[in-house]
Amino acid sequence: MDYKSKYLKYKEKYITLKNNIISLEKYGGACETLVKQLNEYDYKLVEDAVEFCNIHCEKEEEALYPLVAAMLHKDGTIVYGLAAKGPLSNSVHGEHAVLTNARIKDHNRDNFMSLVCVSKNLKFKSPCGNCRELLKHHYPNLDIIVPDLKEPENTAKLVKIKSKYLLPYPYESGVTLKESKLDISTDVTTSI
Repeated sequence: MDYKSKYLKYKEKYITLKNNIISLEKYGGACETLVKQLNEYDYKLVEDAVEFCNIHCEKEEEALYPLVAAMLHKDGTIVYGLAAKGPLSNSVHGEHAVLTNARIKDHNRDNFMSLVCVSKNLKFKSPCGNCRELLKHHYPNLDIIVPDLKEPENTAKLVKIKSKYLLPYPYESGVTLKESKLDISTDVTTSI
């Protein structure tokens, strides 16, 4: 089986998985839906994160500050973090910055409700693998707002998923999938 077939097979598996019900205990017990719809507080967070991104993120191709991450506290305040690119590979992710700012605001992890990431071109992003591990470790019950895989072209369609379940959810948005090397047939001999 080639890589593209495997990719498509696992993509379908994850889309199916996100609609299933996950048991919170190993054998029976309470259950919760993996993917949930946004509530009014989440929409306010998204709106404020987009506004913050318009002010602080640079729009150039090689922007030094390409992404903002915003976390909503139970008291209604929002904590922000900016991604910062370095000259080499020493970049700081927006999620890393927002987690440290959240810790400074409140030591109780359960007081934070949701997180959203907005890129410089005002597209919503799901956290990368490194950030997913960090979020799962520090804030396992935090709701992460991500693009809905059922309608990836519709950037206004967002859903939320707990960070502890985010890891199997695909990283790429619909836009990224279309630009992926797996989706483009390339002649290896001519591209070298």
